[in-house]
This record gives sequence, structure tokens and C-alpha cells, in this order.
Amino acid sequence: MNVFRLPLRLRAVFQALLAAASLLLGTSCLAAPIPVPNGDFSNPANNGTVGGGVIGGSGSAAIGSGPWHGTYAGIAGLLAPPSLSIGSGRATIGGLAGVNVLGIVSNSGYFSQDFGIPLVANRHYVLQANVDAGVPLDLGIINDGNAGLGLTVGSTSLITTFDAIPNSVSLSLLSGTTYRLVLTLDTGPVVGAGNLGVRLFGRPQGLVTANLLTSVSYSNVSLTSSVLNPLAASIGPAGGTPQGATINSAFAAPLTVAVLDNEGDPVANATVTFNTPQFNASAQLSATTAHTDAIGHAQVTAVANAVAGGYMIGASVAGVPTPAGFNLTNLAGVANSVASTLGTPQTASVNSPFLVPLTVLVVDAGSHPLGGLSVTFVTPASGPSASFVGGASVTTNIAGVAQVNAIANTMAGGYAVTAHVNGSGATATFNLTNTGGPASLVLPASGTPQSAMVSTPFGAPLGVRVTDAYGNPSSGVSVLFTAPAIGPGATFPPVLITTTVITDAQGAADVTATANGLAGSYQITATSAGLLTPAVFNLTNTATAPPQGSGTSGNGQGANVNAAFQCRLQLKVTSNGTTPMPGVSIDFVAPASGPTAVLSNGVNSGNSVTTTTDANGLTSVTATANNLAGTYAIAAGVSGSGNALATYQLTNFAAGERLFADGFEGTPALCPAH
Repeated sequence: MNVFRLPLRLRAVFQALLAAASLLLGTSCLAAPIPVPNGDFSNPANNGTVGGGVIGGSGSAAIGSGPWHGTYAGIAGLLAPPSLSIGSGRATIGGLAGVNVLGIVSNSGYFSQDFGIPLVANRHYVLQANVDAGVPLDLGIINDGNAGLGLTVGSTSLITTFDAIPNSVSLSLLSGTTYRLVLTLDTGPVVGAGNLGVRLFGRPQGLVTANLLTSVSYSNVSLTSSVLNPLAASIGPAGGTPQGATINSAFAAPLTVAVLDNEGDPVANATVTFNTPQFNASAQLSATTAHTDAIGHAQVTAVANAVAGGYMIGASVAGVPTPAGFNLTNLAGVANSVASTLGTPQTASVNSPFLVPLTVLVVDAGSHPLGGLSVTFVTPASGPSASFVGGASVTTNIAGVAQVNAIANTMAGGYAVTAHVNGSGATATFNLTNTGGPASLVLPASGTPQSAMVSTPFGAPLGVRVTDAYGNPSSGVSVLFTAPAIGPGATFPPVLITTTVITDAQGAADVTATANGLAGSYQITATSAGLLTPAVFNLTNTATAPPQGSGTSGNGQGANVNAAFQCRLQLKVTSNGTTPMPGVSIDFVAPASGPTAVLSNGVNSGNSVTTTTDANGLTSVTATANNLAGTYAIAAGVSGSGNALATYQLTNFAAGERLFADGFEGTPALCPAH
């Protein structure tokens, strides 16, 4: 290849030309990339430094684990070699030095690597890298060799940025002092043998003080290759299909084709011929031929004729047998009516598709079907609803029809789906119903755990709830309740150890149970055909009399609003009036509204608190009046029984009322210690 150095007096003349060339090169984005191992210098295994050291030293070595090598040279007796370092995402040549132009000596260094692929004839190569020397750069500095790029074949230099012809190099500012340096090479029909390689230089040449760089960094190295003078091998649409336009109006997007060679790179200056239908729906084009640009694109604009309907416009290029096609639709006019034609009403099981697509017909005021319009289907945002395969927005076809396939969500129930054309007030409605799936779960809903004295009914019924896999109630399901056949157990009316109950509309079923004559704990199960896991009720038949209780402290107290009552509300639980019952679960319950108190057992607080009797059968809670004056009762009873063992009458006094009610408030009442 013939190369020459551009005289200094002509460099400024070529600056603008090179800038324009860089824009053109930048558009060739489809050129095939050649992998540059660790081209972004991000691999920490490749980090390291070579060079530096004593005056006149030189050498070449891999940096880190490669693939980059560093080559450096100093001047014997005058200059130490530069250091070549890779780290923090860049390769830096530092410590560059030289004597001024009268001395004509300098140290130098470069990064290099062999790509392991041969140089190919008749190719357009583009080598690019970011360059940062910490100061503004221009092509004069690049041509002086202070910083630059180069391509090699084997150990031979093919071209560098400081000895290339002018239109082979461009420099553009990215930000700050970082520039994008581009070097291009066009190979001829014959090339030298050897692998293709790259070098990143720091080699001062015309050493004037203003131009001498002491450090230069490189990053984001890339290399691409494309065929010189490519021939068209394919043509395809790059924009403008499918689309629609109202009759006698322009299509919004131009009809754009991309012409590529057999390597997928763009073909410039190819002649593309566009063909339109001669009859019925068609379009008038801005031109019947167009030439591809630098990225292989050619385009024309189109105006719909006066006939509504769909059609295809073809685009062909010499040497390619298959043309590109553009699907266009001339639309009749503005939507006047949207009607649901299929898919309503219908039902589907939860989480299953509806069998019939939701279909609408869109027509104008003259009842002409309108194609190319966007129809949006809208479902409820919560509760029973549906989703759509491929999205909720669909474009009408040439017959004015749009449809979607719907899938029921996991919630059972009925709902409406609406469809509307964007920009039109007309809507269509679809009435859909999601039905519950097959029964999947049977869960205990009430009655566990609980106890009853032998031969007496349990206080709460044994209740279950049957649902499908998504929690929807399953009605009409047979639930079999089964008690133990021997030992402690229970019976269901009339006197059975099994009974079957049908779930109601809410999926609920319950039975009453009576303890048999044997004391002890046991389980009752509730199952349904086809369900593997039963609901389990933990019950206990007690041989002792039911718990009895008496309030031992706290009844009849008064306290100002928002103040604590002086004495705890204490209950003693016995089995026969005298024998303490430890471990009994007791609920203290205050009114939920009006004058009331907040209860606390030190762990939980609220209008209802559950406690457990101690070894002496005693349990208690504290009470704090709310902000409403008045008298009320707090009940204490065995958890789940619904029966009160004791009640406590309390009074919340309004501000100033207590002095009037209690005189001078004598000695405070004595409260039991518990």
C-alpha cells in the first residue's frame, strides 16, 4: 500500500474533510465486528505494568496474563523507557520523554496483540479506540506520532495514524479530553501472509514543546471488517410495514428497505425499484426508484388512493430474486361503531382460556369496515378478571375485525370486558364468567381445638371450608366427617361416628358433635373424594365438671377517662368451686365501641385478651379507660365457650366527675397481689 505523510501546511485544509469522513464511517454500523480480546481492558487478569526502569532500557512482554503485550524503548545514555500499564479499564503509556526538535531523540512504546486471523483481500477495515492524553488533541498531534493506532500483519506494520493517507484517519471529541480516533484500511486483491494485529502507540516524532505528550491512555478498542464494493445479496423492509392510512392521505412512515451483501453488511448506491398495484386499493409513491445510502437504506413516501383495502408494495434490486414487501391498508374513515360479534357471553374455569376469541367489528358512519385501527380491550383491575394472549391492544384487519384470546384469572365470578377504538367513544362489551375449579382443599374453619365434658355436646360446631386450588369456594361438595370408632370420641346426630354434609355456596359445611362417655383427646377428620389431605379437629373429652369461676378483684371500679383502673381484673377458676384448675385458657372481653377499656396481660392488649390460669387457678388483666365516659361490663370466660364465668362492672368518669362521685376519694381500695 502506498502511504505518504501529509505536509504540515496542508493539515488544516484536510481537518474538515476528515471530520466529514468520520461521520460517514460512523454510520457503517453493520460492518462485521472482529473480536478484540480484552478490548475494553476490563479483565483484571490482564492488569499490570512493563517498561520504565534504567536509561536506555528496552523490551517486550505480556502484560498480566495477556493478550496485550507491551513494547518499550529508551535512548541509551539519554532517556529511560516509558512504562506501559493496564488497569481501571484503560491502557496507559506513561513517562514519554524526548529532546526538542533540534535533538530529535525520544523514547517510545506501544501495546499490541495478534488476533489469530489472517488479513483478507478486498476488505474495508475500521480500527477505533478512545484516546485521552489529558490535553486537547488535533490531527497535527496525531500525525506527529505522539499518540496513534496501527494495523499489522505478522510483524509488519500495514498502516498507522501518523503515516496514513488523509482520508484514512479521523478524530472526534467525546468529552473533556477524551477523543475517538478512527483508522481505516482498504486492502487490495493481494495481501501479505500473516495474522492481523493492532498496535496502540506512544512515539513522539516532531517534538515541539506544545505537542509533546508525556502520557496517553487508550480504551474501548474495536475493529470491524466489511467487503469492498459489496454486491447486493438480500433486500428487506426496514420500516413502513405494516401500516394504514385513511384514503387519499399520506402514510405516516416512509417505505424503507435495507440492501445487504452476503455478509450482512450494507450496500450503498444500489438502485431499488418500487412496484404498486395498478387497480383497486393502492398508493401513489414519491418516486418509483431510489438509491441506497451509506447504511444500505432507500426509501420513498406513499399516499393512499381513494379505494379502501389492503395491498402489498414490492421493492426489488438487481441480483436479488426475492423482493421486499410492504403490507399497506387504505382505511375507509373514522370509527363510528364498535360491536362485539363473538365471545359474549361465555364462561371458563379459573386459570383457563376461554374457548371463543373476543371479537369486535369496527365500521365507519357508512358501515364500511375499518382496517388498521388499534382496538384496546380493558378488563377489571381487581377481582374476577382475565388476561390476553399477546397483549390487550389489537389492530383491525382489512375486514374491520379485531380479536383477542382471553384467559380467566384465578378468581371466580362474573365481570365485563370492554373494547374501544383509540380516539373514538364507541365501545363494545363482553360478559364473561370465571367458574371455580375442582375442589382441591378442605380446611378447618371452626371448632378446633375445644373440649367438652363426657356425654355432653361441644360448644362450637365443627366447620370446614372447601376451595379450589386458588381459594375459590367449592359448593355442592360432599364432606365426610369421621370420629374414632373406639376409645375417646364423639358422635354426630342422631348417634353416628360418621356423617356427610354438602358444602353451601360459600364452600362451608359444619356438624355438631357430642363427646362420648370416655375421657381423653382425639381427632375428627373431614375429607372429600379425590382430596388427599383431610381437615383435622383436635378435641378432648373431660371427665371433670366444667370450669367454674369467680371474680376476685376489679369489679365495681371507676377511673377517669384515659386513665388506668387501680385494681387488676382477676378471675379464679375451679372445677368444683374449690379445686383450682391450672392451664385453662380464659378470654377477657370488653365492649368493642362506646365507653370501654383497653385490656392487657403484659403480652397482648386490646378489647379482647386471652390469658391462661396459673397453678392456683388464677389469671388477670389490667384495664385502662378509653376516652368516653360511662358504665359497662367486661366478661371473662373459657376460650371458645361463649359463656362468661364472671363479669366486671366498670365506670369511666368524665373530667371532674370522679370527685363528685367519690367525695374526697378516701383511702384507695386494696387490690389482691397477682
